[in-house]
Amino acid sequence: DGLLTNASVNLTIVGGKHEAELEDFYKEEVYADILLAESGLEWKERGADDKKKWSERVKNLLRKAGKPHEDRDIMSIKIKVAQAAAARGYMCLHPSKTGPIDSLIGSLVAKLQALP
Repeated sequence: DGLLTNASVNLTIVGGKHEAELEDFYKEEVYADILLAESGLEWKERGADDKKKWSERVKNLLRKAGKPHEDRDIMSIKIKVAQAAAARGYMCLHPSKTGPIDSLIGSLVAKLQALP
């Protein structure tokens, strides 16, 4: 409807994925220990699920190991990962994946500076 311009939109794009979420931008060290503590499973960065978003990869890892993998189980892990990422701030981001986040930061700063 013409309400948004390209300058107003920021997408979470992570190399080669059709969908991405914030956790896809994080360094593995942000979530590997949490996943181990919550499920007893080691995180596997590569594999058949590599092109899927983080939640789907976690869900499949849990499912394949016979662990609870309902949405509430994933959300519990995501909340702990979000807290760990927040504690690290910008440093939680994988250096090769900061482009969309840097763009979002720039857009927000520009919008805030334009306010009366």
